[in-house]
Amino acid sequence: MTHDETSVHIGVNARTLMHDQPGGAIQVAHEITTRLARRNDGITLFGHRNIEEAYPNTTVKSAGFAVKSQLFGLLWEQSILPLSAAQSDVDVLFCPNANNPFVRPAAPRVICVHDILNYLGYAPWYYTAIQRVRVPLSLRTAETIVTVSEFTKGELVDRFDIAQDKIQVVYNGVDDVFFDPGMGTETAVPDEYVLFVGGAHKRKNIDGVVEGFKLLKRHTDLPQKLLLVGPGPRSTYDDTGIDWTDIRDDPDIVTPGYVDQQELKYIYEHADVFVFPSYYEGFGIPPLEAMACGTPVVASDRAALPEVLGDAAEYVDPDSTRAIADAIDSLLDDNELYRTRTTSGRERAQRFRWGAAIDQYQSILEETAKS
Repeated sequence: MTHDETSVHIGVNARTLMHDQPGGAIQVAHEITTRLARRNDGITLFGHRNIEEAYPNTTVKSAGFAVKSQLFGLLWEQSILPLSAAQSDVDVLFCPNANNPFVRPAAPRVICVHDILNYLGYAPWYYTAIQRVRVPLSLRTAETIVTVSEFTKGELVDRFDIAQDKIQVVYNGVDDVFFDPGMGTETAVPDEYVLFVGGAHKRKNIDGVVEGFKLLKRHTDLPQKLLLVGPGPRSTYDDTGIDWTDIRDDPDIVTPGYVDQQELKYIYEHADVFVFPSYYEGFGIPPLEAMACGTPVVASDRAALPEVLGDAAEYVDPDSTRAIADAIDSLLDDNELYRTRTTSGRERAQRFRWGAAIDQYQSILEETAKS
């Protein structure tokens, strides 16, 4: 659908899209925003001016966003953003990271809630305190709420007494690059390796990955190294639960840091096993990306992961390093199990494509604009 087919003027709260090394939720927000912009001529992004390069041929309004900082962005969001949206005559304001102005602008709001991890305390106390105030207000003042899983929808209904008919579930997509065998940029990786991809958050259970891998190394002749891919710790997630100095001193653990999408594609394709024993996920894109690339997955049996991954993963108790080690070992040792998980993983990932998701977002935004 293009702007020629709809007269809806969509505004996007693009405050969170200014990060240089975005985490999963912000990457998803960027993907949704980019694809909506391709479909709609009438779309305006409100945010810091540094996002202009990432969204060419799209109207970006940065009035009042003078300082590139999270704290200033929060203030801007509650004061200047509603005025800018009203002056721009947007029909609906889309907030892809649930960061919406509490004072109603001239247009109704659609917010996307990926999870409530910060509200639950997976962050320093001061950030959790902010979220304990902000999250209920965001949910209460939005006209429509989109969540990325039935798991997250259930949390919103149970914890905040939100009416079920106010919430719509739209599953995230896996980028086309991970399905295309002809794409990917070669990058330096070990000859054989077990892979983890994710941010340096304690809830990601990187310590469980490391300890499970070390346990396997101690009791088997495992030739693989462990590759930990992702951005380093941020101020809002300063307690990662692991000793980074110990990791950097271990010759069997490689930490390349943040990589671009084409490099990540190459890394997934050449991994022997992908391991993701996270304690809490509102969705969980990395294991689906690994599946799309033909790499079998070990995943936690918690939160939204069983809903998203279905019967295509090997599930473990994230509290058990022995279970993590055994699951990795089983996949590497059992050729039939390895082939089964590879095949079922590819099939599962095919269910999550961005085209279908954006169709749903477009319909939701248009319906909310008319409400």
